[in-house]
Amino acid sequence: MSITDVDAQGEFSAFPGLTRILTIIRGEGMSLTIDGTEQWLDSYRPLRFDGSATTSATLPRGPIRNLNLMFRSSRLNGEVELRNLIGPGQLTLGQSQLAILLQGAAQVTAGHDGHAVLSEFDSVIGNQSASTTVTGSGMLAVITLTRIEG
Repeated sequence: MSITDVDAQGEFSAFPGLTRILTIIRGEGMSLTIDGTEQWLDSYRPLRFDGSATTSATLPRGPIRNLNLMFRSSRLNGEVELRNLIGPGQLTLGQSQLAILLQGAAQVTAGHDGHAVLSEFDSVIGNQSASTTVTGSGMLAVITLTRIEG
């Protein structure tokens, strides 16, 4: 997982065996060409594609910042969901989830004892032994990774 600033058009690196989920979190979109098919990607709309695909991007509306999730698709399934906490909203994370505060103000509470204020791009991992809850107002990226049995 990474957050990357992109200020120039170009080719993507190939990652055979991986699935990519790309989400623009700042900026006004990007034009992607994936294996010869061009499509527009708007902000806050996750796009899943094969990491080995021949991929390039142009930035007709200027620089962007994106969230990249890459995972070995033979072992894991991944999802990225954008959640808008409407103040004060609340989200409880499962043990296979991670949340990243993209904008706004929030805090995390884990169990009965711990809590912390979240800053932009802070991340929180769900915990199986204690309830992990994010409260506040703002946009969160919620990432779920689950193992593929077999």
